[in-house]
Amino acid sequence: MKNRFLALLAGTLILTASCFDSAKEETTSQAAITSFTLGYFNVRKNDINADRRDTIIEIRDNGALYPMTIDQGNNRIYNTDSLAYGSILNSVTCLVRAFGKVYCGYEDSMDSLFYPWFPELALDFTRPLKFYAVSTDGSYIREYSFDLNVHTMDPDSMRWSGSYGTGFPSFRLKSAVSINDSVYVFGTDESGLLAVTARNVREGSWSGLTNLVGLDVTKWSGTVTTYQDRFYTICGTSLFCSHNGIDWSLCGTGLLKLFASGTETGTMYAVNTEGKIVSSEDMVTWKIVQDVPVGFPDTPAILFANTLSSNPSISRHVLAGLISNGIEKESSVWIKLSIDSVWTRQSDAQNGRLSLPAMDRLAIFSYDGSLFAFGTPFDSFWQSMDHGLTWRWCDPFADDYSTHNNFMQFPDGLKGRDLDFTYALDSYGGIWIMTCDGQVWRGAINRLNKL
Repeated sequence: MKNRFLALLAGTLILTASCFDSAKEETTSQAAITSFTLGYFNVRKNDINADRRDTIIEIRDNGALYPMTIDQGNNRIYNTDSLAYGSILNSVTCLVRAFGKVYCGYEDSMDSLFYPWFPELALDFTRPLKFYAVSTDGSYIREYSFDLNVHTMDPDSMRWSGSYGTGFPSFRLKSAVSINDSVYVFGTDESGLLAVTARNVREGSWSGLTNLVGLDVTKWSGTVTTYQDRFYTICGTSLFCSHNGIDWSLCGTGLLKLFASGTETGTMYAVNTEGKIVSSEDMVTWKIVQDVPVGFPDTPAILFANTLSSNPSISRHVLAGLISNGIEKESSVWIKLSIDSVWTRQSDAQNGRLSLPAMDRLAIFSYDGSLFAFGTPFDSFWQSMDHGLTWRWCDPFADDYSTHNNFMQFPDGLKGRDLDFTYALDSYGGIWIMTCDGQVWRGAINRLNKL
C-alpha cells in the first residue's frame, strides 16, 4: 500500500511539475521539512465548581510552547517535551516550513489518500500521520515519520503503591532513612534487641532482620539520621556512627538529642548535656550556638535547609517539631539563617489558624519545593510553601494550587488508621511509609518519579 501511495504521489507531482513548466516557474530538486510548529489546542482538565462538585473545563494551550525536533538523518519529526495530559488533538492546525511542497497523509487510511498541506488545514493528530517534502521539479520525495508525544497521566498527580511490603519483617519499627539507593528501617525485634532491615529502592525485597552491634537498647534514642553517607544515632549521652547501619562505634559524647535531618544541610545540630544547642560540620567537633530557648521542640521532626533564592550564599535552616506541655502538645517552627547567631521562633500565623498542627507522631519532610507534614490518625498532608510559617491542609477538593495542593493525597489503604509508623524519602522522588503492622507504601508525584 505504501508503494501504491508513493506512486500515486509521484504521479501527482509529475503533473504538478508539468504545470510548473507550462507556467515557466523555476523548479528545484531540494526537498526537506525545516521547521514544524503545532497550532493552538484545548486541554481538558478536571476541576471543582463553586458547589464543590466535579466538573470538566477546557483550557487553551499554544503548541508553539512545545518545540518539535526534526531529525533529518532519520527523517523523523517529534517533540521531547510532552503535551499536557488531556490535550484535545483531533482538529489542530500546524505551521510547516520546507524546501519544496509539503504533503501529509494518515497511515491508517485504507485508500492511501494524501493531502497537500496548507496552514488552515486542521489535522487529526490522534491518528498516525506522515509528512512528505516533495521537490518542486518532482524528482525527489522525502518521507517523515511523525510522533506527537502526550502525557498519558497527569504529571502533578500522586500515585501510591502498597506492593513494597513483600518480605517486610514484623518488628517494632522506630526510624527509617534512605541512603545509597536503599531504604533502612530500624527498630526492635520480638526479643527486644535492636535490629535493622533494608531493601534496594529499585528492586529486590527486604533483607530480613539483622541485629545491631555496639548499641545499648536500653539507652537508644530511637532516631537514626544520616550525614555524608554515614548513619548516626544517640545512645544515652553518646553519639554513635556506622558505615553499614549494623556495626556501630562511639564517635562523640555529651549529646542528648540529635536533630533528624531532612536534607544534606552541611551543618548538623544537636542538644548537649549542658542544655546548649550545638552545631557541627563534621560530626566530630561541636560548637555551642546558644542556650536551648523556651518553646524549643522536645521532639524535632525535621531539620531542613536550603539556599535563599535572593542570595545563594546564604542558607536558611528550618527546625520544626512538638513541645510537650503536660497532657497537651503544641507545635513550634524555628528559623536560622547561616548569617544569624541564634535560632528564632516563627510567630503563630493568623492567631494560630494557619500554624503547624500538633499531630500525634508528627512527621515533616521537604518535597517538591514545599514542606509537608502528617501524623496519626492518618488523613492527609499539610503543606507549607513559606518554609513553615503557614500550613494548609491538602484538601482533595481544593482547586487553587497556590494555596492548597489537592494532588498530595494519602494512600487510601492507610487513611483513618492510627498506627506506629516511620518514613523516608528516596533519591528517586519517592516517599516511603512503613507501619507497625507490616504495610509498606511508596508514593510519588508522577513528574518527580524516576523509577
